[in-house]
Formats: sequence, C-alpha cells, structure tokens
Amino acid sequence: MSQTGIGVTYRLYAGEPASHDQAGFEALTFTEYEGVTNLGTVMGATFTSVTTTPLKTGITKTRKGSKSYGEITPTADYDPDDAGQALFISGVDGAEQDTVFSHEFTLQDGTVIYNTGQIFEAPVTVGTADDMVTVTGKVIFDNVPVVVSA
Repeated sequence: MSQTGIGVTYRLYAGEPASHDQAGFEALTFTEYEGVTNLGTVMGATFTSVTTTPLKTGITKTRKGSKSYGEITPTADYDPDDAGQALFISGVDGAEQDTVFSHEFTLQDGTVIYNTGQIFEAPVTVGTADDMVTVTGKVIFDNVPVVVSA
C-alpha cells in the first residue's frame, strides 16, 4: 500500500528499552513530538566502502565496511509549549544530553518503527516574514530498527 506522510507521528522516550524488540519498546511511555512537518529517512542501512588497489593489477576492489542505520533530521514549527519538542531539545545540551533516546514512528497504515539513538542538534531557525520559526534536529541511530506491522 502506498502512503503519504499525513497522520505520521513521532514520539520519543529519554532512555533505552530493557530489550531491543517489540515488547521492550512497547513497555516505554513515549511523548509525542507535535508539529513535526518533515522527518526525513526513518529507516535504512548504509555501508561505508572499503577499497584496495593491488599494484599488480591497478584494479580497485570495493567491499562493504561498517554499517550505519542512518539518521533523521526532523523539522517542526518551534513551540516551547510542546512537551515532545522540549524533551527533544533537552537531548542536545540539556538535562538529557548524554542520553540514548528511544524513537517511535507510526506510519499512516499503523506500521510502527522503533529505534534508539542520541540527539545531536536542534537549532531554532528564524527565516523571512513568510516563514515559520522552526527547529531542525538531528538524531543518529545506533541500532537495527524494529518494525511492527499494522
């Protein structure tokens, strides 16, 4: 089924689950981050490339190196009354700056994607008279996503 971003929710929890599986994540009490207008890529592995070029052949061989489960760059309208946004910002240089957060994304069809990772940035941006004041964050994931089908 094709989906749009309408109805997608992003919730977070300051801490990691007891187990990195559906039961572990479902035991947490997440806080919704309201006003998110864009999440970016929420799931997908990427590998670094490792190369070697033997002098005899001069042909470069490439192999997969380390694996990363990516990052998201959520954008939201700035709202100091949004509990989820306040929690997100606290993960940058506030009370939760060294915390590994749990993240939950619920898609339009009810599929839920969980993962863990730290929050690295959340600057507030003021644009022109025709722009909203926004917060654009950065979360780097540190584990395999857990996908729960609807």
